[in-house]
Amino acid sequence: RRSRVPSFSSTTSSSPPPKLKSRDEDADARDNTNSGHPAAAAAGNNNNDDDPLAATLWGSSSANVANGARPYVVQQRWETVAEGAEASYRPTRADVGRRLRVECYGIAVKGAPQTTPAPGDAEWRSVCGPRDDASLAAFENFRGPKGLLTTEVVLSRPSPNAPRRWFGDQDEDQDEDQDDEVHFRIATYNVLAEIYATPQYYPYCPRFALHWPYRGRRIVDELAEADADVICLQEAQRDHYDRDISPALDELGYDGVFSQKTRETIPGKVDGCAIFWKRVKFRLAEHRALQFNDVARAEATALRMSERDEHAFLVRLVKDNVAQFAVFEAYDDAPPRHPPYGQPRRASDTRARRVCVANTHLYSNASFPDTKLWQTLAFANELDRFVTRSRERLPVVICGDFNSQPTSAVYDLLSTGQVDPHHDDLHPPLSTTSNNAGVQPASSSSSKPTSGLGGGNANAGGRHAVSAAASAAHPHHHHHHQQGQQQQKNPRSNVLPDTRDITHRLNLASAYHAALGAEPLFTNYTLGFRGTLDYIWFDPNAVRCTAVAQIPSEDELIASGGPLPNTQYPSDHLMLLAEFSFLGHPG
Repeated sequence: RRSRVPSFSSTTSSSPPPKLKSRDEDADARDNTNSGHPAAAAAGNNNNDDDPLAATLWGSSSANVANGARPYVVQQRWETVAEGAEASYRPTRADVGRRLRVECYGIAVKGAPQTTPAPGDAEWRSVCGPRDDASLAAFENFRGPKGLLTTEVVLSRPSPNAPRRWFGDQDEDQDEDQDDEVHFRIATYNVLAEIYATPQYYPYCPRFALHWPYRGRRIVDELAEADADVICLQEAQRDHYDRDISPALDELGYDGVFSQKTRETIPGKVDGCAIFWKRVKFRLAEHRALQFNDVARAEATALRMSERDEHAFLVRLVKDNVAQFAVFEAYDDAPPRHPPYGQPRRASDTRARRVCVANTHLYSNASFPDTKLWQTLAFANELDRFVTRSRERLPVVICGDFNSQPTSAVYDLLSTGQVDPHHDDLHPPLSTTSNNAGVQPASSSSSKPTSGLGGGNANAGGRHAVSAAASAAHPHHHHHHQQGQQQQKNPRSNVLPDTRDITHRLNLASAYHAALGAEPLFTNYTLGFRGTLDYIWFDPNAVRCTAVAQIPSEDELIASGGPLPNTQYPSDHLMLLAEFSFLGHPG
């Protein structure tokens, strides 16, 4: 048997690593021997490299790889440090940060009488038996009592999170037509990409609980418990999406699409957004990935800026962020939703209902409120064009990590469709906006910001901006360029259009605010920052938010280990869950 602490290794070898069972498989089967030949080995550890052994946590590493992408695998070399029936090994300082694996092969066991499986048969061999005929003969000739002993698990699997309480208007009177409407549940979750989950940013989190094999399993467990019809993820890392998340959710009945950020320094080591949906509930009718970098460049070209202004404009806006738009059709015979209502619902006999689910992750740096506002404006305008069809306007549900609190201009724009021209986010201190003060394109950065928004991604790159088409659609958009010419001392003014043009046509309401009367106290809870950054928005003219799941209280988080991530909660963000139903009848 083998036992290990999961982590990552960059050590290479010409031969593949030995096949190991996952920690959780060992927890289920446990160690069934009390004597044998233990062998211990250690391997180099680097939290920013991949772990081929992590594939055993999810099954075959090549199964169900999305979009035909090959998993990013790094082989590693193990060094035997002790071997023999009485072997022991004392770790030294040189082993700090390395992994220790223990392998135990049963040869002869004694203890409680063993009846099933019978020693020597095939089943017994598969459980703990000798690996060769000589060992088997030695076991059969052993005259003492034969049996198996079970050892305790070294690192037990965390218990499931406490069930969330749902709040909504389930007691509201509904007529028979409403009872036949399609109900669906949506989850949004920033899962904290491995490239940002470092001890430098989260020194309070136990090292093993930061490693992806541990957190990844917990994340999948949370998603399974949520049982959402549509899942929107942010900071999903490309290699982990392909190798771990997508195959695991595929087994739970989900399909998915992934949109990664523009930059990529190490193959697979770039995060992005992902949308998953239940195959029995929805069919994906259409999908679009919005690249904000492209939109920014198109706008800079349309505004015919000087070379100097265009450079300042793009430095401020090219941050590699992305968004996703997905149109889903609900199957007529889709199974009804269950809790919080628990009321059986008949399958609708009308034409399939359609909904557009949008997912995004905005730039995280707190010193760039103008960039985030610009991204939000571009996102809303692009989404408005996407859902406006010749014969219909699709219902909209928006999910994401907006890296903006309820007091921000981003929140005002989404909730009211406009921004107060005197809002502080439109007039940040000049010291944070000068492009001559060391501001560099985000693609040169590789770490999370330390500016308080502890849930964002430092490398967060983004694309977003008002496109050339949007510029032409606004009669006052020429003020955008004039401001850039008149206020050269504040390059940030080149980014945003005239305040009268910071508007959109989407009718949006926050699901949590609609159900609870206020946003949650926090969705991001770290040692340095606690606040609400994540939201689920919806069109109240087309869909009704019937309920939301309450997030864990601060007392619950403290009891689980304190600031996030911890051993119980695998991300620095909390998942949001909301249930919706369509209004009216399909056209």
